[in-house]
Amino acid sequence: MANIISVNISEKKGTVKTTVSEIILNEYRVVGDAHVVDCNRQLSLLAVESVKKWSKKSGSKVSFGVLAENITPEGVQRSEVHILSLLLSIICS
Repeated sequence: MANIISVNISEKKGTVKTTVSEIILNEYRVVGDAHVVDCNRQLSLLAVESVKKWSKKSGSKVSFGVLAENITPEGVQRSEVHILSLLLSIICS
């Protein structure tokens, strides 16, 4: 089962996303995130496993949101899960 480790937004473009306690999705977009205005950047997910990989590769801790992800899930198999079903299963559980 997948877990959400972190949710992140940036209020201004060109800044690192910061972790917040919750996000609101509106038409598949993150309310309050600076990238909402761009139709091609609605919602970004990056697995915690990838964040850890980048931390190891860089030799320093990479904080959640630094890689521009809105949602940092753990235990997600990209090839097996459709994003909408993932979000619904997490919200409903």
